[in-house]
Amino acid sequence: MTREYQNYLNSPQWNEKRNKRLQIDGCKCAICGNAGQHLNVHHITYRNIMHEDVENDLITLCRPCHAMLHRIRECSATEYENYKKSEPQFKEARKDAAEKKISELATVEIWQRDFSVGGDCKIFDAGAGMIGKLSNVLGMIYPELKPNGLDIKNTLRLARAMKICELYRADESISQIAERLGMKPSNVYKVLKRHGFNQTARIK
Repeated sequence: MTREYQNYLNSPQWNEKRNKRLQIDGCKCAICGNAGQHLNVHHITYRNIMHEDVENDLITLCRPCHAMLHRIRECSATEYENYKKSEPQFKEARKDAAEKKISELATVEIWQRDFSVGGDCKIFDAGAGMIGKLSNVLGMIYPELKPNGLDIKNTLRLARAMKICELYRADESISQIAERLGMKPSNVYKVLKRHGFNQTARIK
């Protein structure tokens, strides 16, 4: 961060833009919906630094979501740059590679966060909502790409189901699995039933 940019972030001009963006987003994180004092106004694009369009260049994020986006951007930078610099005959393949990488990173981020906060999510509904919002923000950051929110949702759903089945096969009860994963026992039962344990699964 240059001194000029640091001075800009401390200026009345930036403070005015920041407050406008906070108002647009209802003083809530645009991805997870968290509100509070620890909100950041994030640059969707760095093309217009110090001349930002409040509507199109900025977005409100909580600190965890802000850090998450930076991790996704940093870890997908190589694939994204390869796509942008590729010759026409390689453009489509490089685009697919960049979209896949971004989607994979987003899946891991949501999966890790889901378990860290407990993850009932009414069988993924809340998690799916967050995935949708994250996909929207990623679509704003990478307007020429389409990180696939549906793929993220399906991968997350399958990964959790596999974990539940693995624990059940290891003789953990539905109640134990529910406690471990922060889910309702009835939702653990539904996952097991959907994956072929309908004859043996019992809520204990």
